[in-house]
Amino acid sequence: MSGEAAQEPTLSPKSGHIFERRLIEKYIAQNGKDPISGEELAVEDLIPVKSTRTPCVAPPRRRVQAVAGLLANGLMVAAGTSPAVCVRSCSY
Repeated sequence: MSGEAAQEPTLSPKSGHIFERRLIEKYIAQNGKDPISGEELAVEDLIPVKSTRTPCVAPPRRRVQAVAGLLANGLMVAAGTSPAVCVRSCSY
């Protein structure tokens, strides 16, 4: 519902979807139904999801580099020139 990894994942038996507990409880209090199936749903119906694994976390963001920079660095390394030296001495 939030687009973030659930800290307290909870299963709705009506739709089979997993939600963050605090968010689905708020939704049920306002609407009284499952947000996916539309069937009536009570907080008591929710099933906590238990796992022996580490809690879900979002993957780390990767640093993005332009393709031209990647190619230039690869060509310089293949030629035996360090990128720092090439920036000062090579003309593009």
